[in-house]
Amino acid sequence: MSKLHRCCEHISGLPGTCYLDSPAILLAYHLTFKRFRLCMALWFIWIVASLICGFGELLPVRYLIFSLPCQFLAIGIIQFQLNALHPEKKMSKNLLSKILKSNEVSEDEKAQIRKIFISKSEPLRMGDLYRLRDFNRQIPT
Repeated sequence: MSKLHRCCEHISGLPGTCYLDSPAILLAYHLTFKRFRLCMALWFIWIVASLICGFGELLPVRYLIFSLPCQFLAIGIIQFQLNALHPEKKMSKNLLSKILKSNEVSEDEKAQIRKIFISKSEPLRMGDLYRLRDFNRQIPT
């Protein structure tokens, strides 16, 4: 496994690599990994830009006063996007529909996810998928 994959697992909030044996979580991981590379590139560009602007004094002071808060805001938004698999992160409807339309996810697991979605009063979270995976692994086959 590459260093980028290990970094993605750690930063994204995935509790452990053992959870990647669930097709629903694996699908969410692959969708997150595509976005992760873009966010990491943007994050790196913002860090380098802030260092160049700060140390190189390329911008006048009045622009630096405006530029630095914008850079901090952008870094905060990018880092928020990186933890998409954290257990407390809400699942987007787009991700939920992709999981329910996927051929890799079994019909039983799709039915369980639908039942959780209907019975919960609040939005589904990634932790619900982790608990469902743990529950399904405890049932003897």
